[in-house]
Amino acid sequence: MTASNVQIINDLKKFLEEISQDSRKRLKYVISAQDFSRKRLLTFQLLVLLLLNALKRSLSIELMSFFDYFSSHTPCSKQAFSKQRRKLKAEFFNDWNQELITSFYSHSDYSTWKGFNLLAIDGSSVILPDTKEMRSKYGYTTGKTENGSCVARICTLYDVQNQLALKGLLHSYFVSEEAVVLDVLKDENLQHSLLLFDRGYLSYWLIYELLQRDTHFVIRAACNANNLIKNFLASKEEDITLDFYPPYSSLKKLRDTGLNISKNTAVKIRLVKVLLETGETEVLVTNLYETDIYTVEDLGEIYHLRWGIETYYGYIKEELQLGVFSGISPICIEQDFAANLFLFNLQSVIEKQCKPYVEKIGNKRKYKYKVNKNVSWASLKYRVVKLFIEKKPEHVLLELETLFCRYLEPIRPKRKYIRQKKRKPNAKNYTLTNYKRAM
Repeated sequence: MTASNVQIINDLKKFLEEISQDSRKRLKYVISAQDFSRKRLLTFQLLVLLLLNALKRSLSIELMSFFDYFSSHTPCSKQAFSKQRRKLKAEFFNDWNQELITSFYSHSDYSTWKGFNLLAIDGSSVILPDTKEMRSKYGYTTGKTENGSCVARICTLYDVQNQLALKGLLHSYFVSEEAVVLDVLKDENLQHSLLLFDRGYLSYWLIYELLQRDTHFVIRAACNANNLIKNFLASKEEDITLDFYPPYSSLKKLRDTGLNISKNTAVKIRLVKVLLETGETEVLVTNLYETDIYTVEDLGEIYHLRWGIETYYGYIKEELQLGVFSGISPICIEQDFAANLFLFNLQSVIEKQCKPYVEKIGNKRKYKYKVNKNVSWASLKYRVVKLFIEKKPEHVLLELETLFCRYLEPIRPKRKYIRQKKRKPNAKNYTLTNYKRAM
């Protein structure tokens, strides 16, 4: 795995260097054609690596530490840094992440299920700095306080078997998660993918759009989603294929997009019942019609894997501290969000080097083990920059592998805790009972 990771890092270094050195290629990622054309302390490449270094503390401290670690130069001021970063579009990190994904699938032995990449789509939200500019762009909540909080929605396409965030969008809180699904799927090659959706996404219009794109899917249905689901739950059928006709809301939505279909335009769907450990019966909707190839048990198993995207959101919000931004303007938020997604994927790729050792440890002990992500992300601080400035990244990769393997934690199956909603103390600094900062 180290050899393939070296190839991935070299591909990423090549991409960064080409954009940094070629002014024509750089035009896509800068605000003005003159940006980064003059010799400055913060070059295009150095600025990118600085943003990648997870700036979660005071900017003055982060800049001082960064320049002490990597350069003999006097640190630039936070004002100079803020001025330079406004020249860089967050799109660079999005394209750099696509380069990472492409390189991973090209050089690594990745996991699939019956020939499919299992991709989950789900949304979440993140609290943003509460300024007039941010509220205007991303929206806000109402309820607990008179004016609410400034909040943005997130929608992510996530490979649940290989723990990679293929694409992430930050969008207005006033736009529903369901409405941006097609934006997330845009330009994605889904020929060999199976999409997994939670129960908030079941709708005729989405199924129609997915079928038009020859895309396979499994969607969980709420028990009261519509009469079709209610009747199926009330019946003795366990696995049935039938026609699904459009309600008025889906007809209107499809017509608004230019698809003029009638109320008699049916889509073919398969419904299955899956009995959960809790005794609850869940209904899954899919276009995997071959019952002998894709059994009810298979569908229940792969839908369970969808939980990986929930843990992904937990990691980027808690350990990677997504909500701690290094600036308060929209461009800063977009840069930090895109850089966090890239950093998550880079950590995930490096963690795969540890798999043989972790499996060996698990075979000798009572429990299986996994890398402690909180510690591994702390280990990436500064070393992630060294990956892209040293001539031989394999030395840094092996150093990170050693650090990752040193801190393992057991996987205790079926361990569950009763969820407790805790009121936030009215203070800036306080101790959490289930989390300690590592970055």
